[in-house]
Amino acid sequence: MKYQNATFADGVFTIVCPHCSNGLALEEAQLGQINGQLYSCPQEACGKEIEFPTQEEVQAITAGVVTPVAPSPPAGAAAAEPAAAEP
Repeated sequence: MKYQNATFADGVFTIVCPHCSNGLALEEAQLGQINGQLYSCPQEACGKEIEFPTQEEVQAITAGVVTPVAPSPPAGAAAAEPAAAEP
C-alpha cells in the first residue's frame, strides 16, 4: 500500500505507514535509493509493506509541493470510472 503522508524538514523525510500510522524517518540519500519500491514497515507490531515515494514524488516533497496520496483500492477492487462530462 502506498505511503500515507510524507514531509521533509532539516534533510529528513518522515513517511507515515498507511497500516499503523507510525512515522518513519529517512535521510534524503536513503529515500533516493528506495525510489518507489516496497519495503516492510520496521515497526515490529506492523511489518506490512509500504510503497515508498518515487524520485519524482521526492522532488515534489522537497520543493514543498506536497500532494495528498489517495488511498490504494483494496486488492481486486475495480478502479472508479471518471465522471462523464455534461453535454
